[in-house]
Amino acid sequence: GVVPVLDHRVAVLQEVEGLPEHDVESISVLINAGEWEVALETLCTQINEYSCDLNREAHDKLLRLGRQLGVAAGYLLGDPWGEPG
Repeated sequence: GVVPVLDHRVAVLQEVEGLPEHDVESISVLINAGEWEVALETLCTQINEYSCDLNREAHDKLLRLGRQLGVAAGYLLGDPWGEPG
């Protein structure tokens, strides 16, 4: 499936290819409930688990949002050293 995940401040992710529909629904519920940290943790974990396609720009946006929210997005994405400058 394709998951649009939009924060009102920043477009976090335009598309993630290969994420199962039940994960898309779960993440959407979390976002709609304002559970941004849990949604980001879940999204990053599932991207890593399913080896989803993620372009560099989207990857960097997830890392930046992780820093803003106090979520170890790089670690959850399986790339702990990939923090952008």
